[in-house]
Amino acid sequence: MSLNRAEMLQFVKCMIKSIKPAYGIGYPRQRRMGPTMYVRGICQGFGPQGWGIRSEMSSEETAEADKISRWGNGMTAEVWKRGLLRDVYLWNFLSDPHLRMTIGTVSLEQWIRADGRRGQLESLDAGLWFWEVAAANLEPVRMALVAANIIFDLNSH
Repeated sequence: MSLNRAEMLQFVKCMIKSIKPAYGIGYPRQRRMGPTMYVRGICQGFGPQGWGIRSEMSSEETAEADKISRWGNGMTAEVWKRGLLRDVYLWNFLSDPHLRMTIGTVSLEQWIRADGRRGQLESLDAGLWFWEVAAANLEPVRMALVAANIIFDLNSH
């Protein structure tokens, strides 16, 4: 599935009405990399054979696998209830605790709205907000949220 706004967002809105999530993400991921496992913090597809044998993985793959696996701890601790994000994705579904997090002297909501390069916010049902970030802007937005300690890190949260 693609994250085509015209095709997928209406479907996502229907799902939100039914399941009323407190947090969600939308991201592209190659099938061999386990997109359905990724959401739970489970690694798949790393290394030349895709078996995830650490001695065969590159340092970049090892770092990514560690980051993915640590999210399992974040899920257990339900860190999204405290407003922490797993990361910044093309599609982010945020609740009020997320939007109240602060970057400098402003809330995340104010920070996003202050600059179009930080994405667009749209209110959805069930107290959830849709935050869409363009692929070209993911890294600068991510860096700002890491610096503000809003993105979950097992070592600091």
